[in-house]
Amino acid sequence: MENESRYKRGYVQTAVCEIRFPTILEFANPDPPIQIVKSLRRDYPILNAQNEIKLGVNSGKSSTKITHEFATTNRKWTLSVKQSSIVFQANAYHNYSDFKARFLKAFDSIKDSLDADFLTRIGLRYVNAIKTEPEGFKKDFLNEMLVSPLLSGKFNNVNEYAGKIQLVKNDGGLILQHGIRFADGTTEDHPIPDYMIDIDTYRVDLPIDHVEGALDIMHAQAFTVFDLCLGTKAKEKLSQ
Repeated sequence: MENESRYKRGYVQTAVCEIRFPTILEFANPDPPIQIVKSLRRDYPILNAQNEIKLGVNSGKSSTKITHEFATTNRKWTLSVKQSSIVFQANAYHNYSDFKARFLKAFDSIKDSLDADFLTRIGLRYVNAIKTEPEGFKKDFLNEMLVSPLLSGKFNNVNEYAGKIQLVKNDGGLILQHGIRFADGTTEDHPIPDYMIDIDTYRVDLPIDHVEGALDIMHAQAFTVFDLCLGTKAKEKLSQ
């Protein structure tokens, strides 16, 4: 794929693929589904159960949802199972071919447990973190359509800057969120922010045997949007 070879490096901090399916009540039990445990044990041997508590704003009542998280020994790859979704996350993203192969291997081993012919939603998300220069945002590093207020020189000591674009079609859509982010707990007098480019592309009501093709299409769309967000200098840096 052209997207695989255009750049020699990337800015991806986290990559996520989420699938949603009709609710399976046994996935919400305190004990993890035994068939999934057996399927994932070799590649994801670390298992944790987490309780997610939600408070009702009007009713005052709370509800608890259980998430069963499977992880590799280095915890760089995780797979979280809920009663109506599974989230595959890479905290050590190398390239799309590697990510896709790992996801499809996990998905193929557990898809029979879903007992479904279709997915209600599948999403592919890339969170990119771009380091800025000490003197701030340079011209031609990012697309000026995104950062023209920051480049104008009319704003000093900017603490927050963000934007969002959402595209929707009948069978899915794409969400682009972007803006500056400072490191948590920084003690510097003049901290240098990262510029975040967060791209989430998705499909709805997808036949379960169309997952691989949908992944390729969503990745191509996400890369096109990511490439549009960059300026010439960022593209040159990624090509080195």
